[in-house]
Amino acid sequence: MARETSFRRWRKQVGFTQDEAADALGISKSQVANFDAGKDRASGRPATPPLAVRSLMTAIAMGQVPQPWPE
Repeated sequence: MARETSFRRWRKQVGFTQDEAADALGISKSQVANFDAGKDRASGRPATPPLAVRSLMTAIAMGQVPQPWPE
């Protein structure tokens, strides 16, 4: 079984599929898969969400519905 990463725990906690997490965070499904695995599948390097994504993850976990910044 795959290693349980903090990203995967967050995704399960909020009840998101990989597709739903990608949509909510504004990132690709492949990046979600990398964060779930804890490493980049192409390079093998560790993959952790950047600060902006982690901040959004926190807001979602707290039940907030972030809105895009107006242009």
